[in-house]
Amino acid sequence: NADRSLDFLERGFQQYNMRAPRDTLEYAVDKLDGIVGWLTEFGHRCVRIGEVRKEVVDEVLELAIRTVQRELSRFSKLNLAVIEAISNGYERWSEIKEYLERKSRRPVYDAELRRHLASLEKRGYISRIDRGKYAIVDPVVKNAFSKNQRRTQV
Repeated sequence: NADRSLDFLERGFQQYNMRAPRDTLEYAVDKLDGIVGWLTEFGHRCVRIGEVRKEVVDEVLELAIRTVQRELSRFSKLNLAVIEAISNGYERWSEIKEYLERKSRRPVYDAELRRHLASLEKRGYISRIDRGKYAIVDPVVKNAFSKNQRRTQV
């Protein structure tokens, strides 16, 4: 949770006698989703330069995004397009299907979409939050596939 992540960062910077502005730490926890590995990378980079800055959070977020994109590049193009659709606000079954059909310029069958959604849900990338509505679980993944970051060719 956010409080534990903030505590983790505060204790880490205290060990190096570094002053860490609360708003910067909150920004880091928010952007890096409290994931210990990314928070550790943020802390390490700050210690290396001798100060705690929001720009370092942005650098680590970019690294996280590149890492996620590299990991997901092994997925099928349609799986990637499903993640992209949900990341960009197409959260309902019908919206995702329409998005995929527009991108692929071909019909997407219900069974095909069901298979891709089930696969992504099983792997922990998406979650069904309501009947026929889906969300990206990890904000870093969502950020990696938002409108400004990536365009999947199907």
